[in-house]
Amino acid sequence: MVIKIQRGAATCRTPVGYNEIKVAQGTAMVVGVSNMDGDSIATVLRTFDEYENNPAVSAKTRNMAFHMSINPGAGERMDDGTVMKLSSEVMSRLGYGNQPFIVYRHQDTDREHFHLVSVRVDRDGRVISDSHERRKLQAIMKELGPRYGFVIGKETGRKEEKTPDLILRFNPDAGNRALQMEAITRGCLSYSFSTEKQFELLLARYGVRIIRNETPSGERMMLQGLDRKGKPVGRPLNAGDLGFNLKDELGRRLEEGKRELPAKHQERGRIRSTVLSCLGYSTSQLHFERMLEKKEISAAFSRNPSGEIFGVTFIDHKGKCVFKGSELGPEISAGLFRNAEEAGHWNSRAKDKSRDVVVNNMPEEKEPEKDVSEKVAARVAESFLEGDGVSRERDIRKKQKRRKGLKI
Repeated sequence: MVIKIQRGAATCRTPVGYNEIKVAQGTAMVVGVSNMDGDSIATVLRTFDEYENNPAVSAKTRNMAFHMSINPGAGERMDDGTVMKLSSEVMSRLGYGNQPFIVYRHQDTDREHFHLVSVRVDRDGRVISDSHERRKLQAIMKELGPRYGFVIGKETGRKEEKTPDLILRFNPDAGNRALQMEAITRGCLSYSFSTEKQFELLLARYGVRIIRNETPSGERMMLQGLDRKGKPVGRPLNAGDLGFNLKDELGRRLEEGKRELPAKHQERGRIRSTVLSCLGYSTSQLHFERMLEKKEISAAFSRNPSGEIFGVTFIDHKGKCVFKGSELGPEISAGLFRNAEEAGHWNSRAKDKSRDVVVNNMPEEKEPEKDVSEKVAARVAESFLEGDGVSRERDIRKKQKRRKGLKI
């Protein structure tokens, strides 16, 4: 058995939303709750909200959610009573004995596993210490393992479950659309970004768009789901129906992002080197985007009415940050990708225009004027095309041979 404490979230609504979407899809079910009045979604969210919204909670508290997965090994079986008993004992020894929690059984992989969600602040608004929490958990399980008949830390013939990203793309067929959009919005607010445009691109990546309407009382914000082709589906959700004030939270995260992004030197360097490497081997925009996705990076291109690229934004899901291409360095500008298309480095435009459709649904930015950085980018793009008539395929084979023969 492997028990793992997952990465925290700003609110319990994020992991609860992730699990409830699985329930709606028929791949998960509620096992039970503790220290709650019931197991309905309304009761669960109301209970967690009461703890999180306590005025005594410090404004410096960032991660409210406690999220743990319980992964039985091959041949190990747990009925509802056993998993609730084990969960209660583990939570009590970690210092969460009086905290409300809910346990879900998941059947979306080749074996059953469980997810437990609780809250990290108590009824008095005090944060429960997480000092050496994972080390304590290992010691607890070594003691409890023999009692429950489990082999701790081993799963014979199986790999430990890789925890999925808690931000799941909007699925119009999964039900609970309002809860989905709230979970996605909260998850996207945990990224570092510097403009509202970047936040909207990030939301669009997960299938949600923001609609802004001017009313006599001021601007009104609404959220609407998008299908895989970027087309709106269903009725918009009033941002005021979310469990938080989106306008205020967005403003706060914009200010924090402007302070956080300049310090992300490692992430910026990783994105820049990955982008240049993938561009050197890609044959189309779609191919380039798919190569980046394998490195946990998304690219969003902006095009003018004539189809010409005038902007590109990169979303680093590993470092949870968003950068304009020009913020990565003068060589990563729109001109680099425009020249790659025009000069034939990208042999053909991707047939799947879904990503461009999503971007085109976003508010348009003014096309920037060409400057010195674009000239630099043009020279970089030309460097990919040099070879005295040697074909692109032959050039790739030469690079592969050099890599096999040399270790740099």
